[in-house]
Amino acid sequence: MVNANNFVSVLADGSTDAAIKEQELIYLRFIDLNFRPVTCLIDIVELNSANADGVYQGIEKGLGSIDLTFEKLNPTSPGPTLANANFDGASVMLGERGGVISKIRK
Repeated sequence: MVNANNFVSVLADGSTDAAIKEQELIYLRFIDLNFRPVTCLIDIVELNSANADGVYQGIEKGLGSIDLTFEKLNPTSPGPTLANANFDGASVMLGERGGVISKIRK
């Protein structure tokens, strides 16, 4: 169903489980074939580290669980295009030079 869409949005947020392990919850938002918005949890990924590289790798791993990557979500690739990446305001996510957003742009 996801591959039938022109655009998708990736949402991610960090959490800490009871064992104090950093995790990233990865969601995908898209419009279904009946033109209704759908938000689904793709994966909960344990992070190797909570820095930008670790979070980016965690999001990529989550996307990989449904056979997507940021590279595949590029407008020049067949299939859906990344329309939006929605994260909280943490500097690890939004850092201009080394944050997750800057890694997605590259």
